[in-house]
Amino acid sequence: MFTGIVQSQAEVIAIISKNNAIRLKVSLESRLIEHLEIGASVAINGVCLTAVEFGHLTADKSYISFDVIDETLRVSNLADIALGTQVNVERSLKIGDEIGGHMLLSLIHI
Repeated sequence: MFTGIVQSQAEVIAIISKNNAIRLKVSLESRLIEHLEIGASVAINGVCLTAVEFGHLTADKSYISFDVIDETLRVSNLADIALGTQVNVERSLKIGDEIGGHMLLSLIHI
C-alpha cells in the first residue's frame, strides 16, 4: 500500500531494453534501500514496480532496478523517461509508519 506522498527523487542511470520490456535502474539516497528485499514494491512516478536488484554505488548513494513490462510502459509515463531523468520514489507503507498528508473521504450519491 502506498500513501501517494513522494519520499524522494531518483536519477535514472540505466534503461536496458529486453524482450518487450525494459530494465530500469535508478540511483537514490542509501536510506531508501534500508530493509528493502527483492520482490518489494516501490512506486516510481506513482507506478508500483517490483525491485529485482539493489545495492550500493557509494557510501550515500544506492540503486534499485526494476523490470517494466510492455503493458506498464503503454499505460504509464515510464516509456517517456530518459537517462538522467529525475523520477519520484515512494516505498510501500508498513504498519506503524506515519501516513502524513490529509485523510480524505469521498461520498458519491447515486
